Amino acid sequence: MDITYKEEWEDLLAQASQGDPLAQYEVALYYEEGHRVNETLLINQDPQKSFQWFQKAHHNGNKDATIRLADYLSEGIHGKQDLPQAIKLYLQGI
Repeated sequence: MDITYKEEWEDLLAQASQGDPLAQYEVALYYEEGHRVNETLLINQDPQKSFQWFQKAHHNGNKDATIRLADYLSEGIHGKQDLPQAIKLYLQGI
């Protein structure tokens, strides 16, 4: 989903908060990089929130989130590096 309006972002957040794993994954991606529309900042980059949403999406069965979460853990992004857990997640995600 390409967010162009604040209302679309709020709708996506609502879906994610209700447990939709695809919406949770998309929210994580937006937080990971931040998002601008026509040079206007719509979504602040927030790596910690991104990590949390990837975790939620993973726990709700989103395989893309599982792989991304494994990336975070294998590289030690936003926390301690955990290679055994990263490998376990990679195996779950493929």
